[in-house]
Amino acid sequence: MKDRGEKADPTTRKPDADGGPGAGGAPGGAAVWRERILFLAFAIGGAVADVLSKEVVFSALGVKVVELQGRPFALAEREIPLIGETFKLQAAVNPGAVFGIFQGKWLFLVVFGLVALGIIGWVLYKSRNAGILLVSGLGLVCAGALGNLWDRLFFDGVVRDFLAFTSSLIAPFVEGGRWPNFNLADVWIVVGIPLILIGDWRNTHKAGAPEKGGNSP
Repeated sequence: MKDRGEKADPTTRKPDADGGPGAGGAPGGAAVWRERILFLAFAIGGAVADVLSKEVVFSALGVKVVELQGRPFALAEREIPLIGETFKLQAAVNPGAVFGIFQGKWLFLVVFGLVALGIIGWVLYKSRNAGILLVSGLGLVCAGALGNLWDRLFFDGVVRDFLAFTSSLIAPFVEGGRWPNFNLADVWIVVGIPLILIGDWRNTHKAGAPEKGGNSP
């Protein structure tokens, strides 16, 4: 039985509510779970938005996919200008990847998509307190991969594109100044990759920075 005047051991810690070291859990457990939820929100929300947008726009444009000379083509009843002829809704289908590469390589592209998803999952699993930028970028790239993978598996092996951009500013880089048609999944990937790079750079910079407020010699 302890004396009333006995003081508590200052080295004894109560269990942390967030699963910290005092609870025997991993440091920052609550923060890790928040990052997982953020990742799932971007990944699932982005993929659903991509697939739904393809369904809605292709229906609104009255698209029929036909095969001509062994290649699939999207025949649409109409196009919908958003900013004149610069930016509009215009249906297209792509049996390959970006810029039409790997045309008809359905199995390769499916396997590549699955491998990419596996790598994203592994990076997320190994990350601890990765930060909002890195986690958001991983979620967006995952959403893009899922959206295009869905098309390849459930839409006759082709990816549905419906955003068309044309401008003289990009004429030196692409023929006629017309960028290949794309979709929301492509947008998620293009936005997500820089977020991953910036987030990783920030994490590396923080890890290499000297700690402030340390004990004086």
